[in-house]
Amino acid sequence: MKYMYSHQDNMFYPYALQKSYEASGTWPETGVDVDEATFIKFNSKPPEGMVRIVGSDGKPAWGNAPEVNS
Repeated sequence: MKYMYSHQDNMFYPYALQKSYEASGTWPETGVDVDEATFIKFNSKPPEGMVRIVGSDGKPAWGNAPEVNS
């Protein structure tokens, strides 16, 4: 399956559901195509201390999680 990754909201959108998203007005205006492997990698549990961010190329990447102040 192919996905669009939207850098605007840091989310994946499956092309198989594009018409449904468009009908509800929620399909992103811009994004990059990603494959199933990229979707699985970045839609699963991140490495310790990391969160999904938008990389400099507009694709998903891992970045340091913000510190939590107690």
